[in-house]
Amino acid sequence: MSGTDFHFFNLDVPEESIVGHEGPLWTPWAVQWWVTLFSIATFNIAVYTAITKCYYSSFSTDAAVKAYQQFMLAVCGPYVFVCAYRSYMPAQYPLRYVWFDTPLSSILLVRSLAAIAEMCFVAQIAKALSFIENQVNETNQSWGSCWHFLCQSAAVAMVVIIFVAQCFSFAGTITKSNKWYALEEFNWGLAFAVGMPFFFVLSYQVFQLRREAGTRWSCSCNAIVYAVGMSAFCIAYVPYMFITDAPEYWQRYQDQLAEGFEFLGFWVGVKDAALTRHRTHKEEVWEYATVWQTAYFSGAVWISLLLSLAPKLEVTNTFKQLGQQVAGGISLMENALMQSK
Repeated sequence: MSGTDFHFFNLDVPEESIVGHEGPLWTPWAVQWWVTLFSIATFNIAVYTAITKCYYSSFSTDAAVKAYQQFMLAVCGPYVFVCAYRSYMPAQYPLRYVWFDTPLSSILLVRSLAAIAEMCFVAQIAKALSFIENQVNETNQSWGSCWHFLCQSAAVAMVVIIFVAQCFSFAGTITKSNKWYALEEFNWGLAFAVGMPFFFVLSYQVFQLRREAGTRWSCSCNAIVYAVGMSAFCIAYVPYMFITDAPEYWQRYQDQLAEGFEFLGFWVGVKDAALTRHRTHKEEVWEYATVWQTAYFSGAVWISLLLSLAPKLEVTNTFKQLGQQVAGGISLMENALMQSK
């Protein structure tokens, strides 16, 4: 552990020798980045609080829809607050770099909180996919029960795959081996690759329903925004994870092997992750983290906040009538086929 320095805002505190030359911690760059993270995190908490107060009283009277809305709003909370916590206390897992040398920056603690938050985030995405597809299936069953089963299974699979990814991330944090981070990133790509075809089809289904029903566009965070948004996200995210991110971590693992890096055993690694902290604000140490943490703690949280509004298909009377007509047409076709036999 790097001493007992708790002078968070003392600009004259020297840099820890463990990471290089001595110098001031709070350089202009360090102040600018941390204030940016702090501001974004505080803004996100304010938005979530406002959504909770304004949206809570407008839940649907339909029991199923209300339960869905409550779930989406509830699981958004841990994600928003954990990302805010990680913004206030930046940390890097493998080399135990922290922004503040305090037990609140414990790498094991931060990783545990991140696991909970990320499971909540993927649960939001999967729940929305499951709920909207179920609405579409009830409105128009032309895609059949097999497709419905596959889509519902894909939503569950996404959550399971990300759970496995969290296990890999814990393994990487404990052992310091980039092999586990490569597997974690691969699983993130795999989870969204599993969901991607269903996001595409869901986009088509909702567009088709709106076109056939002749309804107007809505500015709310509805099913179309969700389905098209997730489709566009997957087009960029999945190739990046498979082609760039996961291979990059695997290459780092190969570099560790070539350098004879000494990986930690389980219990030694747990203790090290819980207690070891190297405080530094050096720009070269945080250069990569500056990019991904700023994007993650802003953009990903904003997606979660949008999902907290519970995107859904607005099943109007027109939709219901259309569904009844389609179901009636399918029934007539089945009867005709039976009679022909």
